[in-house]
Amino acid sequence: MSESPKALRLSELTTALEAFFQKKFSQRPVWVIAEISSHKYYAKSNRHYFDLIEKQKGGDHIAAKMQAISWGNVGQRIKEFEQSTGQPFTNGLEVMLQVEVSFHAQYGLKLTVMDINEHFTLGQMEKHRRETLEKLRTLHPQVVRKIGDTYRTFNQDRPVPTVIQRIALVTSSQAAGSDDFLHSLKDNRFGYTFQIDFYHSPVQGIQSWPKITSRIAEINERFDDYDLLVIVRGGGAQTDLMLFDQYELNLEIARCAVPVFTGIGHHKDQSIADLFCHTRLKTPTAVAAAIVEHNMQFEQEVLSHWEEVEQGAKAVIDRNQRGLERASRMITGKVPQKIAAQQHLQVKLHRALTRAMSGKFEHLKEELRDAKTGLSHKTELKTKAARNLLDLQKDQLPRFVQSLVKNQETELKHLQKIVDLLHPKRTLDRGYALLRNESGIVTSVNQLKKGEEVEMELKDGKKIGVVKE
Repeated sequence: MSESPKALRLSELTTALEAFFQKKFSQRPVWVIAEISSHKYYAKSNRHYFDLIEKQKGGDHIAAKMQAISWGNVGQRIKEFEQSTGQPFTNGLEVMLQVEVSFHAQYGLKLTVMDINEHFTLGQMEKHRRETLEKLRTLHPQVVRKIGDTYRTFNQDRPVPTVIQRIALVTSSQAAGSDDFLHSLKDNRFGYTFQIDFYHSPVQGIQSWPKITSRIAEINERFDDYDLLVIVRGGGAQTDLMLFDQYELNLEIARCAVPVFTGIGHHKDQSIADLFCHTRLKTPTAVAAAIVEHNMQFEQEVLSHWEEVEQGAKAVIDRNQRGLERASRMITGKVPQKIAAQQHLQVKLHRALTRAMSGKFEHLKEELRDAKTGLSHKTELKTKAARNLLDLQKDQLPRFVQSLVKNQETELKHLQKIVDLLHPKRTLDRGYALLRNESGIVTSVNQLKKGEEVEMELKDGKKIGVVKE
């Protein structure tokens, strides 16, 4: 039977290991680089419990893993680290920690954090940032290009509409920043109104980038519906900077057809999202103020043009008014002349008509006398003839006399019509007028004197006028 191998008691082994680690690492803290995993924080005791892991290069397989803890003043250093880097001390973050290595017989091997190097994390963040920028520029030159030390994107080339009205807002439903943005935008002192569509998404934590990316893609598909895409989040501690440095998120911003304004609250640094968006502002309130100011500038331009139009219209009105006044003066001066000329013509026509009618009346009277005389003579002859033929034509005489009388009546009616047509009243009815002064009817301008009153007779009455020239 073979002898049993020589063995140590477990306590002997742990004691030996404890002595080894104490001798090797006691009071000799070391700096290690690792990724945080399984992190738990207890606020009451201000303690962090977590694992430090190292993954194989190019894969997710864990090559090394150790438990770690921090307490006391180190907890304050971690808070300072978060404020300095803008990153939360949590899972997935690669850090450089100063640790003490210890072995406890009951709890095993562990690392106690003594300090944290924020410069390493900032360097890693900057490295990741540069790699992402280069990848975007190289793989998508149609939407991202580098000009000197600056970047220019397709989104930055999108023109902002003259007036911003339709806004797509990407923010958390519980973000204080969205309340600040909405309050500043809706309560603007100019009374501008806006249509705002909400695209809610978490805006904290690096794990939020896929949701934000999908929201921007949704808006980009409806680019005709919006004037502006706004991304805002609340204030507080400046954490999650790496959220807005993610490749996929920034590719969607760079190629978005709707101009993107950001107000994600990074005071110290610019994220890639800030570099790629159309306009970067520090806070949600600043984004709202920029939108209001943009619309105000348009209103001022409109008002300035309106003043130009108003002044131009006033000048045209003044010019036309002067023309009307000149025309009025010309008309006022020529109308009396025209009236006087018409009056003179009417008087002249009246005189001519009066002479013509007088002559016609005399002629008609003469004809009537001649007719009467002739009638008497003829009657006498006829009587003599009738006496001679009385016995032979006794019953023919009445018929002959009756026929003769009718003929004379017809002739008289014809003459009466001629008289009526030539009567002065007919002339007045046709629009002519008779002028009279103290001497009687006026037939020549030479009969008129300046300042003399004349009577104008028209078809419906008489008026008194004064000769001005």
